[in-house]
Amino acid sequence: MKRTLLVAALLAAAGAAQASDLSFIVSSSAARTETFNNITGLPNFAPGTMVDLGSLWANKAGTITFTYLGQESGFTDSFHLVLNGTNLFETDPVGSSISSWVGGPGLVDFKFEGISGKFAKNGGDLLNGLWDPGTSIGRILPSTVSSGAAAGSYDLILGYNDSAGAATLGDWDDFVVGVKFTPVVPDMEMMRIGAPLCSSMKPPIVPLIFTLKVIALKLRPLAEMLYISLPLIAPSSVCQPVSRLSRDPSKDIPLELRPVKLRGTWTPSARCRFPEP
Repeated sequence: MKRTLLVAALLAAAGAAQASDLSFIVSSSAARTETFNNITGLPNFAPGTMVDLGSLWANKAGTITFTYLGQESGFTDSFHLVLNGTNLFETDPVGSSISSWVGGPGLVDFKFEGISGKFAKNGGDLLNGLWDPGTSIGRILPSTVSSGAAAGSYDLILGYNDSAGAATLGDWDDFVVGVKFTPVVPDMEMMRIGAPLCSSMKPPIVPLIFTLKVIALKLRPLAEMLYISLPLIAPSSVCQPVSRLSRDPSKDIPLELRPVKLRGTWTPSARCRFPEP
């Protein structure tokens, strides 16, 4: 409870950048000291351009997906989705993606790695060694990749500033990922979406050959009103309801064939029988 209140306060006070079901909690801003470049489909950003630094927060339950957009670094960097133990590496093709389920609101558990063992952990604690002081995570704008294998729109694009210098010195292109979030649809919303679809569906017409069985008690009154012609019976024949049977299931015969006199001739016909309510 305390953690939720704390994050709510951070969202209000720090001016969190909203992206549908994700929020980027801004902790500080910095000016690039090097050019952001070499990421296909994203513009270059000259030294002096600003970038927001912070952490990624999920606002609800759903599936989060990280897509590798590229890198420009002298180190061998990587991305680790701690939620399920999957990873992205510089050797992966641009456009490679990993996903994980997020159970509800909170900081998304992932981290960037520069020099082995030195991490920028999302929401990590500097004092406990979970976040190397020479690294940071920045939000890259715009959130659309215009070309290349990873082209498309993302909820957020994140850039890693590896441990080459201070957290606020660099270009934030050392490892870049696009983020998409697919929220779980609440039950009531599913009903709202599904109702028009169900109302537009028409029941299929299935010819009955030998048996007619009514399963749901609520359907009995409706079933007793149905008249169904069998394929093996002349068109003038009908399925005629008769007196109800006993409650004894052994006496419940779904369909009975017998000759019925119609239009002056004897024609094989069918008689529907239904159990008592």
